[in-house]
Amino acid sequence: MEVPIGRRIELLRLRRGMSREVLAQLIGRSGEWLRQVERQQRPLQNLPVLMELARVLGIRDLSEFLGTPVAEPPTVHTPPCSALRDAVIARHHPDHGTPGSAADAVDLAWHAWHHQSERYTYIMSLLPRLLTSTVWTAHAGEQAATGAQAYRLASLVLHRMEDTTSALLAADRGLSAALASGEPDTIAALRLRYGCALADSGMPDAARAELSALATDLHVNDPGGEWEVSTLLAGAQIAAREADWDQANVLLRQARALWADDPSDENARAIVPQAILATMAVDHASGREREALRAAEDLDLTSADHNVDWRTRAFLQLGKVYLAVADIPSAVISLIQMDEACEEEVKYNPTACQLAAELTARADANARAKLWSLLDRSAMVSAQPR
Repeated sequence: MEVPIGRRIELLRLRRGMSREVLAQLIGRSGEWLRQVERQQRPLQNLPVLMELARVLGIRDLSEFLGTPVAEPPTVHTPPCSALRDAVIARHHPDHGTPGSAADAVDLAWHAWHHQSERYTYIMSLLPRLLTSTVWTAHAGEQAATGAQAYRLASLVLHRMEDTTSALLAADRGLSAALASGEPDTIAALRLRYGCALADSGMPDAARAELSALATDLHVNDPGGEWEVSTLLAGAQIAAREADWDQANVLLRQARALWADDPSDENARAIVPQAILATMAVDHASGREREALRAAEDLDLTSADHNVDWRTRAFLQLGKVYLAVADIPSAVISLIQMDEACEEEVKYNPTACQLAAELTARADANARAKLWSLLDRSAMVSAQPR
């Protein structure tokens, strides 16, 4: 005869000679709460609480404890990015192929990054071959610019996959190619990526110095341009990570002042969504979650103008903020929306995968089923519910 979960808890508690008050204190609950659970007056569907009860009661088999087979929380597996890493590390490349075909391939790779749901798979199949096809830093002009953009994309992808060392090396090689190209926009893009890669690699002082110098140069040569605003926004986020809130807010204000001068300008309209995400990241880093949610109110998440990469970052940032304020349902919805934008993000982005795993442990039964499906499709779990 099936024994209700509450009665099962009571029997195990009595078998171990524990009073109701003692067991309740050990799991951070009240004696009255536990009495209601044991008397079937309160449902118990919270997986973390069930696991804590099982631990305190000395139950190793959670399936046996619950009376039905239940999977443990997912074990996160990060997929390898060895092919891309090896392509970045390699130093000797044979020159083959035409510059025009390489430029077209790099354009296709960037288009995939911004517009394809399965962008990681596509880029992993294309980018390593591109990087190893030519000694990019040995050329000048357009060919060097093509190599710089290929390395910039490689650095960005490796950054998302949290391979910070390879991301920094790719940014460094891309910057060398950019300088050889002589193209101001390409140089600005790679200096910005290099500064961000320095911060990710645990060198915040060098990163802030690089971005500060870049912002100064851009203000002289292209004042108020998109690259200057992007550099200020990146600097604000790095300052926030270092708990330098004053500097972070100063940089945010400087960036806002630049696009506020001409809100009808096309570049200004393009940079506003990025600025909102940067503001949310700064507020989240400083623990001002409510302010981050207020900033999110200005996001137009339904706009067709926003590409896959922007939507993915927006929903991931929202999910982290909602989790920080313990709004689990909204965090789950944000994660599902992120997966709809890019169905490979949970598989390749450790931050997204960790968020999915944490929400799986904290969500209710219905949301947990949806998250298990997401994790299963991404091959990110070592056990499945049966």
